Amino acid sequence: MNVQIINLTKKKKEPVKISIDINKTLKELNLQINTALGITLSLSRMGISYTVDELNTKDKFSMGEDSKVLLEYEKFSEKSVIYVKDIGPQFSYRLTYVIEYLGPLVIFFLLYYRLYQKKNGDVTTTQKICLFLSTFHYSKRIIESMFVHIFSRDTMPLFNLFKNCLYYWGFYGLFCGYMLFNESYYERQTLKPLRYFFIAFFISAEIKNLKCHLILREIKVTSKGRKYISRIACSEHHVKS
Repeated sequence: MNVQIINLTKKKKEPVKISIDINKTLKELNLQINTALGITLSLSRMGISYTVDELNTKDKFSMGEDSKVLLEYEKFSEKSVIYVKDIGPQFSYRLTYVIEYLGPLVIFFLLYYRLYQKKNGDVTTTQKICLFLSTFHYSKRIIESMFVHIFSRDTMPLFNLFKNCLYYWGFYGLFCGYMLFNESYYERQTLKPLRYFFIAFFISAEIKNLKCHLILREIKVTSKGRKYISRIACSEHHVKS
């Protein structure tokens, strides 16, 4: 079908009509637009949105999933107008998660090692447990980011890397790490009986969380996405009814 495309990266925003196949993915459309309009932007910096028709230019729908087929986008038709804009510098989605989770992992080790050296190994049991649980949690997250998660896009805005790292490295890594691994840390004796209950609860929650991520991966691998989830929900509702 033929659709109008407006290139917002140029001063003259004149619509151009090109023929597209609605059975192709957004990634393939990006490549076609890049070639047809002679856009010099890298594909990762191209932001694509569309309106239902050329009369309604206010209500724009974002097209953000690279592997999603155009036919699956809501109200997208031959009357739609596609808008292309520069969304700024991008960075790998997967690598962003790995870097942000690696921060607290390393910071906790450094703070613990510093405390261990100062106290000649006289570290409380709670501090040792906190180091173990934190290492377990963030190691799991890094492994999931590398081998389990499937991202809808290959990249995200570069700014998100710094924003996410500020939270994970600063708040959890430095702030929580300092509160746990400082020399004046006091271990409350009244909480000792509950300690092992919370350890078991924490590990159980981590395993359940991993199971959820694996289920979501299976759903995404089927290439059915949200429609597949909807069918599961509907089938379960009919069975209960």
